[in-house]
Amino acid sequence: MVGNWVGVWSLLPAVLLAGPCVASMPGAPLAHSSARVAVAAIVGVAGIVLTGVAVAAVAAMRGRARRAMAGRVGYELVPTNSFDPTAEDVRRFAEQLRRTRAVVSWPVPRRACGVRVRLSTGCDGRLGYRIEGHRRAESVLRQPTYAQVEVRAVELAEPVDTGRPSGEMSGQEGSPQGSVDPAHGRPVFVARAELVLAADPAQALRAVPMAPDPLQSLAAAVAGVDAELGERVAVCLDLLPLTPARVARLRRTYARRSASPGSPAGRFVATVAEELRADWRGGRGSRPVGRGDRRAADVGKFGTDEPVFAVQVLVRVESRVPGRVQAHLHQILSAFDVWSGANRWRVRGVSLGAGPVVVGFLGADSVWRRRRFDRRFASGECRPHRRNLLTAGELAGFLKPPTRWCAHRNVVRSGGMVPPVPRDLPVYTGQPGVIPLGYAPGHDGVERLVGVPLDDLTFSFRVGKSRYGKTELALVQAAAIAYAGGGVWFLDPHADGWRRARPFLTDPAVRDRVWEVDLTLRGDQALICSWNPLSMHGRSVADVEVVV
Repeated sequence: MVGNWVGVWSLLPAVLLAGPCVASMPGAPLAHSSARVAVAAIVGVAGIVLTGVAVAAVAAMRGRARRAMAGRVGYELVPTNSFDPTAEDVRRFAEQLRRTRAVVSWPVPRRACGVRVRLSTGCDGRLGYRIEGHRRAESVLRQPTYAQVEVRAVELAEPVDTGRPSGEMSGQEGSPQGSVDPAHGRPVFVARAELVLAADPAQALRAVPMAPDPLQSLAAAVAGVDAELGERVAVCLDLLPLTPARVARLRRTYARRSASPGSPAGRFVATVAEELRADWRGGRGSRPVGRGDRRAADVGKFGTDEPVFAVQVLVRVESRVPGRVQAHLHQILSAFDVWSGANRWRVRGVSLGAGPVVVGFLGADSVWRRRRFDRRFASGECRPHRRNLLTAGELAGFLKPPTRWCAHRNVVRSGGMVPPVPRDLPVYTGQPGVIPLGYAPGHDGVERLVGVPLDDLTFSFRVGKSRYGKTELALVQAAAIAYAGGGVWFLDPHADGWRRARPFLTDPAVRDRVWEVDLTLRGDQALICSWNPLSMHGRSVADVEVVV
């Protein structure tokens, strides 16, 4: 669709100029000046109308994409300490992500259909792994194929279309332009970078082994992030799955290029002609690859049956110290050098200068690019560079949380696998006969307040560290039983728990049934409450044996 609008815009100058040129020709049938003026006016009005229609259509498409991206969902994937997926597990997860393209279909714009893999540091400085996508793909994203991974639903902030630069520096030290951290009253500095493939898309990145973990270099790069200085690092990979028809066209294009090495213009014309012929046939890639197309070496990395994605890579670093944002950014960019092989990652932009004399770099931190970068970063809009076409094998290092082979300790892990609650466990809503147990994630990853029927509970024993919530859980369950009409005895030696629970027992439904028995001492003359189990008070000699 974007290509169609580009074609319309490219035809507008020709439409605007063709009429006046024809009318002003000496041999034109319209020889009178009034006729020439009329033709020029008609052509001008037609050009204005077409321009207005094109602008309105583009604005409508952007508005539809903005509304589609407003309801995105996110899930945090927390691996265990022993998480060690195989290559087949990663391949299945890639197939699962490719399925999101079929789930999120028309009328959602293409730019809103991407799946985001976010590797970012939290308030504690640890590196976390998260996947985000359109709300239609929630059923696919919330159940990844990995076994030893805990799925936690997270709330995503509403995307903000930044109308002006938010006060961040344009990639160099200096005074900020107005952005201030509200918690500390200090300016916030931001460094941005967008990565693209440096060579032809058919050239593959280096096949990085899974042990050690490819994400170990990234974890080492963010090890120096100091959350107390307001530093946050986020690396976002937006994946837009390519349809089988698009992959088939790529194979034909590269096979034809290798079979007929001619001028670039000739190859371009042949490619366009073949694409028009395929669209006219209606097959859109359904024609099988023949022999001459046909060798995997001719089509490069697209000769395999792996899923292919158009990838957008965005890196953003924040800090209240201007020099540290650039240091962290360069460390992250060095982590991507692990994949350098026949192809490699480079920062998108233009260098001002040549050779050893470089006076500047116009990249994502440029004044005219940072607004678009921030919009894509905040909203999840996927506008990948046409060169960024990667297979699942090349993205294997990013299509999984950090494994056990990631040696750094600044990675969010769950410690052990916590299974979801049983499906038949009731959700506590205050109903009688059920006592609450606490919030727990279900099979869909959503946390709910679950309970257990009193008929199924005979005995409960809790142990744990101090301040871990044992007394709080007992207070909540005692109050729940009281409000349900049952009787409960809560023994509190220190009376601190009772003081917290007393305000919640003032409701007329329970306050008349509350008995407070206080055996604590107040004053030096108070008698100590005691009980002598061997006391014979009120008994005879015959009761001695019974008492003993």
